[in-house]
Amino acid sequence: MTGEVPFLPGAAEAVFGVDAVSGDRTATTGTMDTGPWSAGPDGRSRPGALGVLIDDVLGYAVVSARPAGHWAVSTEIHADFSVDQPPPGVRLSAEGAAVDLGPTGGLASGVVRDPWGRVVATATERLQYVLGEPRGLSEDVAVSTTPAVVRREDFGSVVQVLGARSAARELRFAPSERLANPVGNLHGGVLFCAVELAGQSALADGPTPLVTSSVHLAFLRPLRLHAPVRVEATVPHRGRTLGVAHVVVSDPAGKVCALATVTGRGAG
Repeated sequence: MTGEVPFLPGAAEAVFGVDAVSGDRTATTGTMDTGPWSAGPDGRSRPGALGVLIDDVLGYAVVSARPAGHWAVSTEIHADFSVDQPPPGVRLSAEGAAVDLGPTGGLASGVVRDPWGRVVATATERLQYVLGEPRGLSEDVAVSTTPAVVRREDFGSVVQVLGARSAARELRFAPSERLANPVGNLHGGVLFCAVELAGQSALADGPTPLVTSSVHLAFLRPLRLHAPVRVEATVPHRGRTLGVAHVVVSDPAGKVCALATVTGRGAG
């Protein structure tokens, strides 16, 4: 099956400010309104908050080429970020396209730009097709995970959006419906946000400040709603101008559900 993007606006899109994603596998676009909710506790924009936008725009490029009766799930997301992220309170735009498609899945790439046309992130995403489609795609019903009202202004930081408890090198939260994807699990873009936060927190301890320059996230198994998620970072290297954090995401049973590498670079 090929054709236009079958965008299903859900709770995570509403919370993370992502508007309608449109297009097809050759050109998929979307926008995102940032604000105080997309910043860290220090008030600075968090690159990880772009996760839902990236996951949707790149992911739907592959979803639009899925076989009949199938959907697509993310297996890897990689993003590189500019050192200078735009301040909270602007509209960002993203564009993507499928660059490799096969019978079992595909690869997409894209960019995120600020209102002045500057590239603030480049990304690639790999997905695989799975049998079955989300409720709301082939039925004349609303997506069940979409809340009636979402007030982003109620959140003072992206940590509050996640409902997380954070400490040095660790972040814990139990994802609610507002963080769901169309099939009722934790949205991959939300998890991308969580691992960036944990990795950056772990890299904060050093002689000079570092900002997130890249995140590479591999999904191993889905994370269920309302089940506690543990996001723990270790730091194999932390220098003056470069640091690397390894992030492990586990479920309540201690099973590893995702692995990530977060790299930080000096802002100067």
